[in-house]
Amino acid sequence: MEALTAVTVLVGKYGVQRVVGSLTGRQGLGDLASELFGTLAASEDRLTERLAGIEQQLSGIERRLDEVLDQRYQVSLALGLRGLLEAGAAHDPLARTEELTNARERFREAAVSARSSLQTAVAERYVLLSAIALGRPDAAKTAWAQLNGAVTATALDLCAAFGEAHGKVALRLEQEGASKNRRFWKRVEDEAAQARGGVMEAAGLVKSLLVESGVLGQVLGQPQPPRMDLKETQYYSRQSRRNLREMTLYKDAPILLGPMMGASSLGWDVQPIVPGPVRFGSLVITWTHLEPRPNGWDPGNAGRAPTVDADVGLSVRADPPLSRDVSIDHPRRFLAESEHDPPSLKAGDRSTQLSYVTALTTDEQGNATKGDSVRVGDITFHSYFGPLG
Repeated sequence: MEALTAVTVLVGKYGVQRVVGSLTGRQGLGDLASELFGTLAASEDRLTERLAGIEQQLSGIERRLDEVLDQRYQVSLALGLRGLLEAGAAHDPLARTEELTNARERFREAAVSARSSLQTAVAERYVLLSAIALGRPDAAKTAWAQLNGAVTATALDLCAAFGEAHGKVALRLEQEGASKNRRFWKRVEDEAAQARGGVMEAAGLVKSLLVESGVLGQVLGQPQPPRMDLKETQYYSRQSRRNLREMTLYKDAPILLGPMMGASSLGWDVQPIVPGPVRFGSLVITWTHLEPRPNGWDPGNAGRAPTVDADVGLSVRADPPLSRDVSIDHPRRFLAESEHDPPSLKAGDRSTQLSYVTALTTDEQGNATKGDSVRVGDITFHSYFGPLG
């Protein structure tokens, strides 16, 4: 089983209530508790080494992710995992509580000694599991919020690191042009592959953390989480296309793939499956209203789909607040006359409100065929699509 997927897999197998019951020591679920804690320890016993390897790959690409795990973090996390394993095997309730309490303290120590937001997210994930197991809902909510804050920061960091790494490779290609030197192309390929490998492996862990946070959030009163996907977008400049054509003339030169030939960006796509606020880690987007304007329908023409203008009210909230500004953008949004600067959620702010007019795609009868979407940083949120007006 992959690291950071044990809880999600077992929830899919047994249901969230039974898994939480096994965490809290509910009678009759002892076998499931042993399976859960044993799976956590078995699948994640080399997690610190994996995290260290990821951060070594990312070293020099993004400063927030370039520190190798120190000894204190590794030891604390390992001791905490050992405590979870022993708690799962304990038959005495007092011994079980003692092991869980000690494990929680070790995970809190790991969170304090973390050197990056990814390390913090992993440690807080275990603090959350320990708090749920100890029947401490307030402590669990605190750890859940800290997990969400750290994993959101990591998700944004990875998108920036990915774009920076590929931008550097593309810039070198733009400056040097096509070359017959096989070693040159091999060096470029290796640099791009190392950058991509580190970011994508870390992104896989981030997605696992986000999914599990959504699952455990339901235990704390949160709605069903949305579907979250990682997406890569490639942009080719005119020069990079010319270089690609030139390279095909040389049989000895490796053909670089698209992400190495032009700018390439990494982003997250968030699709809700139930009405209401849409959450990605600590970011929560709420469409306060989404109403078509009277007489706002445009039937389009042969080359353009019909649309309807709609008034939109939007709330962007961060809980906990982020440590950086994040831009707020819309693909089909018309700025109000009073707006001079692009909207954003400022560092340290908990929320901001927006109102704007957008164009929604419709069918030939004027019925909207999709909802609204908004981009916050590198994360695209979609509204739940239902009847409008």
